[in-house]
Amino acid sequence: MVMNTGVSFGLASDAYKSFRIEYPPALFTQIEHAGTSMRRNLAVDLGSGTGLSLPPLLQRFDRVIAVEPDARMAEKIAHHEKLEINVSRAEKFDIDSGRVDLITCATAFYWMDGPTVINHMIRWLHPDVLSPSIDMVFRNCPVRLRTSSIASLNSTGTLSAAPG
Repeated sequence: MVMNTGVSFGLASDAYKSFRIEYPPALFTQIEHAGTSMRRNLAVDLGSGTGLSLPPLLQRFDRVIAVEPDARMAEKIAHHEKLEINVSRAEKFDIDSGRVDLITCATAFYWMDGPTVINHMIRWLHPDVLSPSIDMVFRNCPVRLRTSSIASLNSTGTLSAAPG
């Protein structure tokens, strides 16, 4: 079942931005060091909220696209010359195939239609990217991801990396 309430945080966007805990810098360092050959042209952050995960991405990538369905949340994102803000649901967002080097979706994936978004992600990712390991539970998402490594759903619905 897809929950369609992800746009409801906008009424509390000021409190959300003020009190939401930031992501640890070590998380982005780990992603950065997942592969020494990681391309750093374009990152896409799905469900960006007020933009908490964007500053570390902007430090590491030439261009970042923030995709946020709630305009009131997107208004709280700090503007940056390398940042494009797209007010759209992840399911409706689109970009040319093979252009994206990293896709992040920090704490919003469970609000999305998982199979649809993952199929978009597969198409958006550049064929030479090194996928960092994914440690998140995807429910009802019977797909296989294939980039530089293979990730597949095991019987519990957990996406786990497998050798490519």
